[in-house]
Amino acid sequence: MNELRLTVGDVLSRDPFKSAKVVAGEGGLDRQVKWTHVLEVNEFESLIDGEEMILTTGGGMQPDLPNQLKYVKKLIKKNVACICIELGYHFKKIPSELLTLANEHDFPIIVFENPVKFVDITQDLHTFIINQHHQMLSQLDTLSRKFNALSLTPNGILKILQELHQFFQKSILFMTDDRRAYYYPPESKEIEYTIRNYFETLPSSDVEQTIFTLDKQLFALMPVKGLGQTWGYLCLQVGRPISDEFTFLILDRAALAIAQILLRNRTIEERKQHNEEEFVRNLFNGRDFEQDDLQSYLPIASRNMHFRIFIIQTNGQEINLSEDDWEEI
Repeated sequence: MNELRLTVGDVLSRDPFKSAKVVAGEGGLDRQVKWTHVLEVNEFESLIDGEEMILTTGGGMQPDLPNQLKYVKKLIKKNVACICIELGYHFKKIPSELLTLANEHDFPIIVFENPVKFVDITQDLHTFIINQHHQMLSQLDTLSRKFNALSLTPNGILKILQELHQFFQKSILFMTDDRRAYYYPPESKEIEYTIRNYFETLPSSDVEQTIFTLDKQLFALMPVKGLGQTWGYLCLQVGRPISDEFTFLILDRAALAIAQILLRNRTIEERKQHNEEEFVRNLFNGRDFEQDDLQSYLPIASRNMHFRIFIIQTNGQEINLSEDDWEEI
């Protein structure tokens, strides 16, 4: 997973940043970098989305300190990954007040003491990021194929959880709407009780994919849905806040494969119930039936004979109703 997440620290290890120096915000070197943006204007709120690495000569940062502080605060508020400043015409050095502000928010400020080509930096990082996205899609496709293949095997749900654990190296659980639970590795059973109790405190409405904290641990939650209903929830223990959708994309593919297993099981149960109902109707109406069905549906040796028929007396005069009409009644 770390290979599929580009951080500020990862960027600093690349060739275009050999001469770069981190002067503040070293606590934020694990911030994710999704893109780079050359920014030389003061009003930029509509130009960035967050998690960009900003490259600038400082042209957009007005020379007076209050406006510089305001500029950096806006970057922090927009959840920018970091800012890289080329020292020279606009900035001879970074004011100590800016360094203090950046340190308070773990917002990395990186300086280039010598002139650099921003075009080389953007080309290098954008090529890497695009290749990274291609790798993520390829890995997602591979995992989807594995999940679909495992869904056709015995104990498919547990095998899918094992595959998720192998990929994330974290505890993974699946809890159904009928209070059944699957988990891997086995010691994750202790977490299951805690999460189950947590779910019981939530509103009855369906819970969508989200990140929640429980006992100081982070969990990624993905509902497993089928036929317009929620049949259960996948819960993945995560070691840090998730800032991208890749984890949820993987959980979504796993949830789809598990939903297919549950749908097949429900179809089998539905078929079994239909066959049983047909057998009971044959008995009730004096029709012929198979001896094998008699042994299957009405076993002789049983500690508890559950009833399959109830009779309602009606005052209706019409007795020659079709079977469909009786079902409607």
